[in-house]
Amino acid sequence: MSEFIDLNNCNKVIQLLHESRSCAGQVKTVYKNCILVSIDFYEHFIFPEKKGIELIILQERNLFLCRSIVLGVKNNDNYIYLVLSPPETVRIIDRRIYHRIPIDLKIYYLPLPTNTHFHLMSEIPTDILSNHKYVPGVITDISGGGLRLQCLDNLEIGSQIIVCINIKGRLSLLSKITRKEVISDPNETIYLYGIYFDIITEKEREKIIDFVFENEIHLRAKNKIRA
Repeated sequence: MSEFIDLNNCNKVIQLLHESRSCAGQVKTVYKNCILVSIDFYEHFIFPEKKGIELIILQERNLFLCRSIVLGVKNNDNYIYLVLSPPETVRIIDRRIYHRIPIDLKIYYLPLPTNTHFHLMSEIPTDILSNHKYVPGVITDISGGGLRLQCLDNLEIGSQIIVCINIKGRLSLLSKITRKEVISDPNETIYLYGIYFDIITEKEREKIIDFVFENEIHLRAKNKIRA
């Protein structure tokens, strides 16, 4: 039998999912038979009344996939307010592949030889680490499972790189390029890469996930001030 999650002991920033779309919301009030959630109006998200939606909720170190019913919807100039039935737990989900946030953060990366695949940082020859310079780039979004890198280098899909990020301390992560996009510009060519963290400890992943959630809250507060 499913259980109802205790929102009084959860992070108040939650994720709402409906028909393959998602957006962030904030729990405003918890009542006995319902909850009130606000969503920034710019999300342009349509929530049908009396229909089911899914929620992703953080409670301590666990993420829960939950079900809820939209009992009512009210719009104003800045927010959409949803009245939802108490969230019913479906299952615990893997935090590593959870929610990514948009961000503009400078990092450094080191492309590795394409003819070799390394399984550990310790396998990388010292001459590669010492004789090659790290190149600056920009993260455009990040999650516990990977990031999107914007840079000027033309790199190969499937090749490995080391990404160095300053998030709650310096992280150097052995990673792999999984996607590639090219942005044409009159003066230069810019590349966007989907990066998967190939080798990462759970402690390192926890640092990134905590960073993601903290910045989600910061972004919502910043948007509220601008409104």
